[in-house]
Formats: sequence, structure tokens, C-alpha cells
Amino acid sequence: METEQNDTVDATFKDVDRKIYDTPILLVDDEEDILTVFKLILQSEGYSKIDAFSSSKKALDHISSLEYLFYYKLALIDIKMPEIDGEKLYEKLKTINPILKVLFVTSFDNVNDLIKHHPEIACKDILRKPIEKNEFIKIINYNLTNKG
Repeated sequence: METEQNDTVDATFKDVDRKIYDTPILLVDDEEDILTVFKLILQSEGYSKIDAFSSSKKALDHISSLEYLFYYKLALIDIKMPEIDGEKLYEKLKTINPILKVLFVTSFDNVNDLIKHHPEIACKDILRKPIEKNEFIKIINYNLTNKG
């Protein structure tokens, strides 16, 4: 009886996990190698719906062309990019999809302007490059399973 109950709990937990792994994630970084690493890490964790763009303009064009504008649940975007920088991309993404969770990645220390212009962005929403694989996965999983 106890083994049967544990199997049910395990199966339910796996179903919940599977649901977050099917969550659409958008990656935008002008550094192709960073995109490749992030995508491989996410895929190795089990995530299956990952779209990566090295051009912020192409990413924005892609999102604007979607039939369902709320498709992505999480976006991970670089702050410093040519064409459209991360702050402007953030503003455009939030106009299209106000409930989109956005995390920023940067190798720069000075993120004060971003936080000053957008007080809704918390320090925990900004990841520093390079980031360790386990920490990266922990942050992604947390942001897909928790509100706010």
C-alpha cells in the first residue's frame, strides 16, 4: 500500500516537472556561443521548447509574428546588444506580453541604470556571465515554478 502511494506521488511530481519542461523559453544574446551553451544546458535539463536568437531585431520580429503573443513564458535576454539593446527589447516585449517573465544576462557590473529606469526589475532578475550550470538551472526552474 505504501509503495503504491509513493509511486502515485512520484508520478504526480514527474507530471508537474514535465509541464515546466514544456514551457516555451526565449533566449536573446548577440554572442552565438552563449546562446549555444544556454540552449544545451536547458536541453540537458529536459526543456524542449527553446528558441534562440542572436539578433534582438529578429527575436522581436519573430514574437510579433506569432499567432499567440503570450506563447513565451520566460525570456532570457542580454543587456548589451547591437540593433536593440536589452532594455529596449524588454520594454517592447512587455508591451507585447505584459505577463512575460524576463531575466537579464550581462557580463557588466553596472546595471544601476536598468534598475533605475525599471524599478519592477529586481537584482535577482539579472544573471552575471559567466554563470555556473547548476545555478543557471536553479534560477530558470525557480522562475518557471514561482510567481513574481
